[in-house]
Amino acid sequence: MRYRNRRRLKASLWLCGLSMVAWLAARQCGVDLPELVRGLPTSLVRLRLFFQPSVSHLPEMFGQAAVTVMLALLATPLAVAIALAVAVGAASNLSPSPCKTLFVTILSLANAVSD
Repeated sequence: MRYRNRRRLKASLWLCGLSMVAWLAARQCGVDLPELVRGLPTSLVRLRLFFQPSVSHLPEMFGQAAVTVMLALLATPLAVAIALAVAVGAASNLSPSPCKTLFVTILSLANAVSD
């Protein structure tokens, strides 16, 4: 029973502290609660303007999404092929020394360039 009371007391203290911080911040910023309540309906009307549903743009959006998917489908196998070629070229047990040096240099340059 004591543990439950301690948890409630701790939660109440946190809530009281956060309420005090919010009240002090509102007072410092000059928040006028009656003015805030009076402006709430206007704010809701303006907020609704941001979320007007319009399906007229869906074909264009689906077209752009298809272009994005096609770019990913083309770029991924190409990147895999390049990565495999560089990995095999940089492997010390699979490639001759001059070739290995070239590919290790390529990997070092790729790592040196920041994202």
